[in-house]
Amino acid sequence: MFALQEVTYLMSESFGLDSRILNYKGKRPIGLYEWDFECILGGSDYFFRKGDDQYPTLTTDEKAALDRLHQRLDAVYKETYEST
Repeated sequence: MFALQEVTYLMSESFGLDSRILNYKGKRPIGLYEWDFECILGGSDYFFRKGDDQYPTLTTDEKAALDRLHQRLDAVYKETYEST
């Protein structure tokens, strides 16, 4: 299971994003809007603030992958939406 799929319930504010992530198979890129970035970043930020006890089903590798994704998306978001 993808680590991001484990925290999709935190993304209810972005219509359809949770289902796009749940259905994601890793074969094509997912198109993201600005609010999708904000929603994923908010969800992953919440995940890291709650700590490991909240998500015992995730492996260390999955947590590291989620951390890398958060850092990459944060950099892309800042570069794309905050540079103007």
